[in-house]
Amino acid sequence: MERYSDDLRFGGVNQTYMIENGKRSYGKVTKAQFSGDGDNKGIDQYKQYTSDTATVYPWAYSTEEPERKVSVQLQERTK
Repeated sequence: MERYSDDLRFGGVNQTYMIENGKRSYGKVTKAQFSGDGDNKGIDQYKQYTSDTATVYPWAYSTEEPERKVSVQLQERTK
């Protein structure tokens, strides 16, 4: 399964899965994309899948916004 976007701000989907018999079945990543490399195309392979249609879900995705600032407030850990 190939995944990409014409919008270069879309970083890509890091992995996909299908649900088979109530369980997640993850594709084998055969072409990965790495955050910040400008290439949001990736490929997952499902070797045992023989049908011509499938419902595939993204596990996680990212966006590329190098000009955006992000801050996180740290909290003190209490015992």
